[in-house]
Amino acid sequence: IDGYEFAWRSLAAKSIGGDYLDFLRSDLGDLCAVVADASGHGINSALLMTSFRATYRGSAPWQDPHELAALLNGHVTHEVGPTGMFITAALVYLDLARRRLAITSAGHNPCFLLRGATGEVETIESHGPALGFVAGAHYAQFETALEPTDVLLLYTDGITEATAPDGQMFGETRLLQLLREHADAGAEVVLERVLAALRAFTGRERQDDDVSLLVLRATGERAST
Repeated sequence: IDGYEFAWRSLAAKSIGGDYLDFLRSDLGDLCAVVADASGHGINSALLMTSFRATYRGSAPWQDPHELAALLNGHVTHEVGPTGMFITAALVYLDLARRRLAITSAGHNPCFLLRGATGEVETIESHGPALGFVAGAHYAQFETALEPTDVLLLYTDGITEATAPDGQMFGETRLLQLLREHADAGAEVVLERVLAALRAFTGRERQDDDVSLLVLRATGERAST
């Protein structure tokens, strides 16, 4: 898309996984995106996420992220019943022309927004409980304008909670360091450097948990007001 770079990868720990990463265009041509993580591993998580995907794709292009989170929460709460399963999700809506970004995080790990002009990183924390925890939950949303060279990083905890042979976790600090070091090189470079660092850190090609990563980088002209 003119004015933006995107890079993404989703790698299942087993033959079937419970992470979900997706992009959609709205009727207005704007962009919807999601990175989500179902609790547990394997077939049960995958089945829950398949149901979630259908509801997300049928609703995302017509909802603000905070409204979408409430709707998805109702769906997931009904699906999981008393099983204790849940889904964390970072829901994104990007007005491409005005470069207006809106994000709602439902119990998801922090999202990172690096400001290219200053090198500062804004941490976007959760706006409400994970989906399926609390029936009728309400959610807030984060809104901002994207400027040239700003980089948004969304991921699942399969990255930050991955462990080295000595039991040490990869953690958010390493992820942020990689974002700062490679943001100027482009979205694809950030993605590849993070995944390469993760493999080197754990000593494994396939991790113990599903791994998903989405990088969005703004390019071109400044956002209009």
